[in-house]
Amino acid sequence: MVALLLMAKGNRMATTREVRSSQRQRRVRVYTAWHPVLVALLEHVLPEGWYQCISEFQLAREPLRVDIVILRRSRRGAPPRPRLLTSVVGELAEHTLVHFKGPTDELERDDARMLLAYALQYLVVAEIDDPGAVALRVLAPRLTPRFTEALRSLGCTLTPTGPGTQEGRLGVFPLRVVETVAANAREGEHLLYTVTPGMVADPGGIPALSPAEVAVFWALLEHVEQVRHPLPGQRKRHMKDEKRVVESFEQALARLVARLPPEQRLAG
Repeated sequence: MVALLLMAKGNRMATTREVRSSQRQRRVRVYTAWHPVLVALLEHVLPEGWYQCISEFQLAREPLRVDIVILRRSRRGAPPRPRLLTSVVGELAEHTLVHFKGPTDELERDDARMLLAYALQYLVVAEIDDPGAVALRVLAPRLTPRFTEALRSLGCTLTPTGPGTQEGRLGVFPLRVVETVAANAREGEHLLYTVTPGMVADPGGIPALSPAEVAVFWALLEHVEQVRHPLPGQRKRHMKDEKRVVESFEQALARLVARLPPEQRLAG
């Protein structure tokens, strides 16, 4: 009898451990490796000391997060105009919310509705009285008819303002949509290629970068390496598309190095 009781107790303990292990596995959050790439990219092209990028800004106690918030710091004067990625970081508001779709995602109907929800929730969380202090940005490979129709149902009509950019108003919030596939061909916008489907399908097709863009690309490479091999004390995060991100940047690096004149390659 004692043996049977011990066996039953042992089985219950084993079952409890399995349940707890299963619960821990379900609680592991899967991050996308493309978001940190875009955050690092924006941090390197924004005027130093004028803005702060916050990745996955938490909007509620439950996991409701806008991808990126760009905050205008409290400094006198006007910030210098960014030299790169002006389609994304030009004409920023005091608070600019960025909704991002990476190379492996598309804009859906719910993205339009959630974008408005993010903006309204942000007013509450950030305790902002004037909605005019908030602007919206959407970065995606391309616009989709279902996203455009969803915006229209919310009273927002987009107007083209340049290759790969369209603007409108979603409620009281100014909205700019940047199609990374079309915009990355423009001068000063080539780094957007790093977050397009082309970076996954054809990393070697990265456009020729200016010296300023090359400097940012090297910084991105260091960031991607840290994604794969965190520094001592940093937590290894579970990331969607991590392998594809790393492989894409390695192949793009090979193409960029191949374009260098022999003397520059020999000089390291």
